[in-house]
Amino acid sequence: MSDIKNVTYWFSEENKEAFLSEYGEVDKESMILDEIAAPIVSLHFAMSRNIFPHWAREALEDLERVPALMDKVMGFFGLKASE
Repeated sequence: MSDIKNVTYWFSEENKEAFLSEYGEVDKESMILDEIAAPIVSLHFAMSRNIFPHWAREALEDLERVPALMDKVMGFFGLKASE
């Protein structure tokens, strides 16, 4: 999933849609897990630098959404968040 995001990051919406229609469907599980894993991986690489890179700020903001994303993960497995 991260490769697809890297390839399409600078694409216009029209070009992104064209690329994805040729690429094929991405499974929902991969998309949900990528939303959680991608900011963590980005921050891992950011922390190895001497100064905090500007591109890592977006990853910090993305982490704020993790609790809601975990609800999606639990739902994917047919579980409630409280279980």
